[in-house]
Amino acid sequence: MTQNEKATWLNRLLGDELISHLQYKIAAHNVIGPDYDACKAEFTEHADEEYEHMGILMDKLVEEHLPIDQGLIHLINNSYSGYDKQVGRSSAQLLAHHHQAEVNAIRAYKQFLHALGCEDPGLRDKIKEILNDELKHRTDLEKLESSVNGRTDNLVNSQELFSRKSDLSRRSDLSRKPDLRTRYLTALSRV
Repeated sequence: MTQNEKATWLNRLLGDELISHLQYKIAAHNVIGPDYDACKAEFTEHADEEYEHMGILMDKLVEEHLPIDQGLIHLINNSYSGYDKQVGRSSAQLLAHHHQAEVNAIRAYKQFLHALGCEDPGLRDKIKEILNDELKHRTDLEKLESSVNGRTDNLVNSQELFSRKSDLSRRSDLSRKPDLRTRYLTALSRV
């Protein structure tokens, strides 16, 4: 695999992780339904892990002095994730949508590992770690989907709506995470 091919793969996967992070954050704040609490917790956990994956991929690009795609729109348009359409807000709709995105991510990471071959064992290990997380995400979503689809009551009660509205005021504290924008700009200045 050439350095240019590696840069292309890593940039596309970086775009996937960025979109996945944002979509999971949005889903955590928008989900409604009887499984609100379980879905919100799952989506929030996955958003945090996708954020970590962005950092791993960006660090690898910087480490190897590979170019980082500066066009956010280009990253999004070339993503493998399949987050290109609107979905509803029900837990069943969001779970199905994110499940498919995880399936797409798993396929993309497996293809990258195949293309990478035996070269660059350090990168291969990092990609395997991310792939294992994505496999766990898929399994978690399948379990939740099974629970949600087994229910017959998809009505939202007023207590769940109140709970959701109060959660909007308690957005996750991003101060504990490294500032990704700063890391991105620093990486761009080194290239």
